[in-house]
Amino acid sequence: MTHRGVLNKVVEKYKMSPEESTVFIKSFDKELNLSEKQKSRWYGKKCIGIYEIDHLEKIESFYYNREKNMDDWVITDNINDIKK
Repeated sequence: MTHRGVLNKVVEKYKMSPEESTVFIKSFDKELNLSEKQKSRWYGKKCIGIYEIDHLEKIESFYYNREKNMDDWVITDNINDIKK
């Protein structure tokens, strides 16, 4: 882990058609500032989540107890509960 922040806003869409997901992503064009390559990757997805994070701050790196389904996000009430 290198940063922490406060999740401020969550917008999730499910079961979208390719056209609906393209419109959804375009509606956040300014905020996302995606490259053309990123747009082509995300346009057409059935499920998309957009998360706004406030108070982003760098933290000292550390190792944590990795569970089976911990991919990109780690959600915990107390970081000390998962530190090695």
